[in-house]
Amino acid sequence: ERANLMVGEFMILGKPQAAVFKLENCGEILEEVLHLFAIQASLGGIKMTQCFGRNATILCDRNQIKQVFLNILKNAMEALPYGGNIHIQMDVEDGYQRVTFTDNGSGMTEDVLRRIGEPFHTTKPDGNGLGIMIVQRIMESHNGRIVIRSEEERGTSVEIRLPVSGQSLSN
Repeated sequence: ERANLMVGEFMILGKPQAAVFKLENCGEILEEVLHLFAIQASLGGIKMTQCFGRNATILCDRNQIKQVFLNILKNAMEALPYGGNIHIQMDVEDGYQRVTFTDNGSGMTEDVLRRIGEPFHTTKPDGNGLGIMIVQRIMESHNGRIVIRSEEERGTSVEIRLPVSGQSLSN
């Protein structure tokens, strides 16, 4: 199963996906992903809090942006094996829809943080280091940015910035 998972992730990395870019409501995509994780988080003793400011329309491949949010939330939950908090914040800033995921897990060392995105670099026993590579590739194809900050024993914050298309929506 693990080999199949890795092959599948390599296929995503190696074979450019036929992205279908459409104008989408970023908040709706995020809500769908959060809904998927709500029960799993609750069972794991993880409290998810949200602070949603402005919501924007973005030009994106909906499934790829879902994949970005899913990978980041999965990482945050794995950083909290004994429970904890994940805070999700959304707003519009400087022409970007900004979505930030912050956990209060064990955080990462400077060395681990510096090497994020390298293939097969992982701190997880069952990890393969490809998840963040996929996220980075998707963000590049969407002209977006990902900023990861982490501090040992304090947690990690992952900020996603996607260019806004047209008018911002209110939540």
